[in-house]
Amino acid sequence: ERRELWEDDFSWAGYRWMGTEERDTNTISYVRYDRAGMPLLIAVNFSAVPCEEYTMKLPADAPAVYEELFTTDDDAWGGSGYHNEGRLTAEPAMASDNSETYRCLKVSLPAMSAVIFAPVKRQRRS
Repeated sequence: ERRELWEDDFSWAGYRWMGTEERDTNTISYVRYDRAGMPLLIAVNFSAVPCEEYTMKLPADAPAVYEELFTTDDDAWGGSGYHNEGRLTAEPAMASDNSETYRCLKVSLPAMSAVIFAPVKRQRRS
């Protein structure tokens, strides 16, 4: 159902790494885009330890409000049933040297899980 996950598989336009230097926490995060530029945020925790305040660094032009669309930790899949409830807001941020602006979305990642977040209001990237 989600074009973001398959529509632009053979182009870098459909994919962007967000968290690649997270070997200490055993996590990764990335964005998938459909051809219209609609994003889905994906975060994966390979650790047996939950990440309570995992920060996803998003492009400055990313939508501001997200909700959890799917988690492998859902009790329907044999998980603990932990969810990021309600709407989550990505706050504006700036690099310490003022060279870059971006958004930070803080989420909780259950242990040994993958979580997908979708913008509440679908917004194309610019």
